Amino acid sequence: MHLRPFLISSLILLVAGPLQAADVANDLAALKALLAERNDVRVKDAAQATPGEGMRRMSDFSNRVCTEALKVYEAHPQDPLRWEAALIALRQPRSFVVDVKPGYEAAMAARDTAKIQSLIVRDEAARAAWDRRMDALEGALFAAPDVSPALLAEAYANAVYRVSLRRGAPPAQRWTAMEPLIAAMERKVTDPTMLTRAFEIATRTMQAADPAAYARFLQTHSQSPIPEISRWAAGKANLESARIKAVEMKFTAVDGREVDLAQLRGKVVLIDFWATWCGPCKEELPNVLANYRKYHDLGFEVVGVSLDREQDRQKLVDYAREQGLPWPQHFDGKGFKNEFAIRFSVRAIPAMFLLDQAGRVASTEARGAKLEPEIRRLLKLDDAPSVTPAGERTVYRVPQPPDAVPVVAADSAMLGAGAPAPDFVARDLAGNAVRLSDYLGQVLILDFWATWCTPCVASMPHTQAVAAKYADQGVAVLAVCTGDKRTHFEDWVRLKAANYPAIRFVCDPHEQGTPAQDQRASLALYRVPSIPTQFIIDREGRIVGTTSGYFSGDPSLEQALAAAGVKVDPAVLARRAPERKPPMATASAAPAVRRLPPPFTTAIARLKAGDILPDLDLQGVDGTPRKLSDFRGHPLVLMFVTAEMIPADFLDGVVAQYGAAGVQALALVTRDTRANLDAWLALHRERAHRFAIAFDPAPPEDPRQGAINRTFQFGAPTPFSIVVDAEGRFVGMFPWKVPEVGPQGLAELLRRCGITAGGGSG
Repeated sequence: MHLRPFLISSLILLVAGPLQAADVANDLAALKALLAERNDVRVKDAAQATPGEGMRRMSDFSNRVCTEALKVYEAHPQDPLRWEAALIALRQPRSFVVDVKPGYEAAMAARDTAKIQSLIVRDEAARAAWDRRMDALEGALFAAPDVSPALLAEAYANAVYRVSLRRGAPPAQRWTAMEPLIAAMERKVTDPTMLTRAFEIATRTMQAADPAAYARFLQTHSQSPIPEISRWAAGKANLESARIKAVEMKFTAVDGREVDLAQLRGKVVLIDFWATWCGPCKEELPNVLANYRKYHDLGFEVVGVSLDREQDRQKLVDYAREQGLPWPQHFDGKGFKNEFAIRFSVRAIPAMFLLDQAGRVASTEARGAKLEPEIRRLLKLDDAPSVTPAGERTVYRVPQPPDAVPVVAADSAMLGAGAPAPDFVARDLAGNAVRLSDYLGQVLILDFWATWCTPCVASMPHTQAVAAKYADQGVAVLAVCTGDKRTHFEDWVRLKAANYPAIRFVCDPHEQGTPAQDQRASLALYRVPSIPTQFIIDREGRIVGTTSGYFSGDPSLEQALAAAGVKVDPAVLARRAPERKPPMATASAAPAVRRLPPPFTTAIARLKAGDILPDLDLQGVDGTPRKLSDFRGHPLVLMFVTAEMIPADFLDGVVAQYGAAGVQALALVTRDTRANLDAWLALHRERAHRFAIAFDPAPPEDPRQGAINRTFQFGAPTPFSIVVDAEGRFVGMFPWKVPEVGPQGLAELLRRCGITAGGGSG
């Protein structure tokens, strides 16, 4: 009688076990996918948010990850995998940021860590409650019998790290909390990587709390039977010895210079352990370079120790040349097994040792805002009102590599056939570094373009077709967005790049509107006077031809590919280029002279100042019918544009500067589809734009029916910016894209509408 219920219950248990395992695995996979979004949040914030906004968003993101991790942990109380979710919660650096005080952005720019922390406002009560909850969770994990050895090792190392983050707690108090964790690790953990990771963190606190105990710890562990631990301890002991005894370092630099620190006694020397793949290292280099230039003649030297691998030797050489780093670089191609990294137990970079004039380590913390004060202290400059450089202090001869390509003024001749293609770094949508030299061995079409450049975008279908046709012969395309904003690039690529699968899209990091914009590769290295411009580069890295502008049917691109050794369709090569196509540039071509447009124009085709604009039939973003006359009553900055080219930051800036005086800004999307506009709107859903958007429903395939032709009776390119007064009369057009004259033209046209340059009513 009872057999059937028993069988049913057994069947349920047999089925439920695998289902529960599948559930926790799925939950963990979803949790890890959420965690992987952290880098996307950081990249987005770097491009779109202020540092303060970025700090708050990252805090909110960590809160979200912790909430989801605890849900997974609590939903599977019997499954050993729950401890993976628990460890994710324990690892999250929850900061409980409420706000940041004035001055935070400047402190971030100066990388002044102490000041940054003092300007962050946190919910301290919530943080204390969270710490208590995590302490309890950590204790449960350490006591649980079903935690895997690998996860237990990670949990102990993380526990030591959590204690190190206790702000406000003195070192002695933190070491008291760390000491039993380290003792437990040494009993329960055999993973040398996790042990040394925990030792690295703990001994920083131990050294401050009890220097004698720190010395004993290093002495004991330098005799460890585990090689990784004994090497770590011996390296730390060497570093401590270097505080009282001069550092000895002698090598031949990667560029052939002979370096001996013994020859630099009497100078302050910075030893910089770094690598070209290390983002924080490269962020620190401008600071080091600025201090080198300022204090080199007063007795300051820099020695680089590169932890790049052997295959990255050329990247190191090229990067140092690109950035103008004048100091020598040690390179043995062994990464973190570099002889000096092992000698001093350097396990994370950037690591910087600042040596005093006797060659002893004076500081290992001289980075960011701390570097210059330490240099001045050691050079004894703080009390001196002025210092006269003491004669010639050059120690190293700096031979110029025979293939060096100098950075030249933008008004000299564009590089042409026969010139070596200068290497540079750009970044793709995900933020990954892409170098021109990555394409050695291929025939490369280097395409300089911008999102706002209509001919650039018009040329892409042809470039795509050519690249796809000859891809089997090693032809590739690198399309470098230049003279543009990173945010514009990201939007355009997300919306349009899928149409061009054979083209790799990247963005020059020297962003428009920043002090570094003149360092962009198109201008500083290739001397491009206008875009679109393409350089066709052979497999050895030399330019074989160029194209400028875009004209349908022009065979110049295919002809240049043929010159690079690509077997091109003879019928294409037989075509004649349009008469208006300029000849390919050569290295001896006359210098290009950039002529700026006038700041504004008051007549365009049949439209002149004072004419009433046609009352166009439009659609709102919600699809409702609208008229251009709906925007009368206030001056209007009107931009005719396609969806992917909407210059949101510019239009937002117009409203920010002139909106208080009643000026409106309108992006009129024309020659485009509603689907493209909807895609742009979806991409910008979280961005609170201040300008208006309207859609021209005329079919894009018939531009004669579109808003531009109906307004001006000619086919003006987009984006196209004009000013309309409160009565709907045309005032003038201004070159919004040209920073030297565009703002001046806009201000003058608005002044004619009664708006002063400062944004008030005139």
